[in-house]
Amino acid sequence: MTCVKNQLTFLNKAGKRVIELSTGMLGILFAVVAFGKDFPPPYLKDSLAQTLAVLTLALFFLALLAGFMCVQPREYKDFPNNLKEMRKELAQHTQWKAFWFRTGSLLFGLGAFGLVCLVIRIIL
Repeated sequence: MTCVKNQLTFLNKAGKRVIELSTGMLGILFAVVAFGKDFPPPYLKDSLAQTLAVLTLALFFLALLAGFMCVQPREYKDFPNNLKEMRKELAQHTQWKAFWFRTGSLLFGLGAFGLVCLVIRIIL
């Protein structure tokens, strides 16, 4: 059996970090998209840049949602006299949070890559 000591605390903190980073990157993306006096800016008239902007926005938003799923409290069954079932319930709870943290991290990474591609497309 794998040790899950402090895993829930770690996953809650990690999920909050995904939320913080995704929110920050969404701010950067909005700054890139809304830069200038005209909307949409001239560099977003290119269909590839528009596609990258929308895709990046979607990825960061989905990462944000995954982070929220990670930190949301979940109901669980209480087995005060059955240690085996308590461990099983804890493992399921930890797996749930780990899944959403990994999903959020992956989406955040893809969103960051999309933002880099967008900035490169704008510069070139």
